[in-house]
Amino acid sequence: MIDWDRVMHLRNELGDDDFGEVVDLFLKELKAEIEELKVNHSSENLEASFHSLKGCALNLGLSDLAKHCQAGEIQSRSGPVSSQVMDKALSSFEAALPEYQELLASLKDP
Repeated sequence: MIDWDRVMHLRNELGDDDFGEVVDLFLKELKAEIEELKVNHSSENLEASFHSLKGCALNLGLSDLAKHCQAGEIQSRSGPVSSQVMDKALSSFEAALPEYQELLASLKDP
């Protein structure tokens, strides 16, 4: 789920051009972190990865992703992260990505 109020607030703060650039940077960072999670489930840096993902997700209004990242962050403090939490984080990102890409495309093609 995307918090469109947050997205529009960010867009209004930055303006269309800067918003597109910022979102593009955040999405690239999110993609890199997601790819890292896919291959390094047991990394000792998992808590930091989930924390970083959560922050990016909150900035972009990706509330479901942020919620699942918080669960992963909490679980990673005390041991391995369940596959259910990992899967939910990954699938929430995959579900939101096309909507964000559509928004970015609309900014480029008035």
